[in-house]
Amino acid sequence: MAKYSLEFKLKLIQEIEETNRGPDYVGKKYDVRKNLIGYWNLLYKQHGVEGLGIKHGTYSGEFKESVLEYMKQNQLSLTETARYFKIPAVSTVTQWRNLAEKEGRSSLYEERRGQHFKMTPKKKKTDKIAIKSAAAISKGKYAKNTIPGIEGNQGPYKLTGAENETYIIVLSGTEKVFISGELMVRGQENDYVIDYNTAEITFTAKRLITKDSRISIEFEYSDKNYARSLFYSGVDYSGNKITTNLHFFTEQDLKNQAIQQELSDAENHRRQKVTAKADRSG
Repeated sequence: MAKYSLEFKLKLIQEIEETNRGPDYVGKKYDVRKNLIGYWNLLYKQHGVEGLGIKHGTYSGEFKESVLEYMKQNQLSLTETARYFKIPAVSTVTQWRNLAEKEGRSSLYEERRGQHFKMTPKKKKTDKIAIKSAAAISKGKYAKNTIPGIEGNQGPYKLTGAENETYIIVLSGTEKVFISGELMVRGQENDYVIDYNTAEITFTAKRLITKDSRISIEFEYSDKNYARSLFYSGVDYSGNKITTNLHFFTEQDLKNQAIQQELSDAENHRRQKVTAKADRSG
């Protein structure tokens, strides 16, 4: 920051008073910041010529803390506080306030020279490994049918399995029916009804089918053979230089768990005895 003599400061202040021009005009004329000229003018008005002769000095921690406390108690601005205590630069008070807010008032008592730096060491990234697994058993297979609409034909439209199986049973509540991208609602009073046993769907009068209707149906079904199992496992690794993921999926029929089981003669005999006993009790 440039140092200005007392005579120079007085010259600028007198020019402001004599020409009735503000600090902005005088600052541009003499290449001095208008805020600095304005502050000189305030010092001159409050302390006279003596105020302009204030020199930068070293301030004790007690003085800095008392300045901030006075500013707070009297609700003064930074400029008003600096002018009251004859501190040459408003930025000095600003630095004290910022330091106290950031590091506490005890930091005002520390002697600081030059620029202050605070460095936070970067934490070293440690290796992380996450292992995941899941398993599920389902009696159904997934299938999606796209059916071209027939003009004036509300159905029934026959659904087929993923491998074009004809004799399938749709699992109740698994279907999602779309017409031209819009999700339909099941029910006689809504958009469609479905016979899960025969895998047939019929649309109500509320949703008229035309040759331009794009019908798409997603569902799960049983081919009356076996239940199915799905297993998943995965490993996620994250290190300093690499991040990788490894996942495994497997889906298969449970050959020892048939959905449509046949009972032996002995099992049928026991079933009949239980049923007869229940009928007599009723």
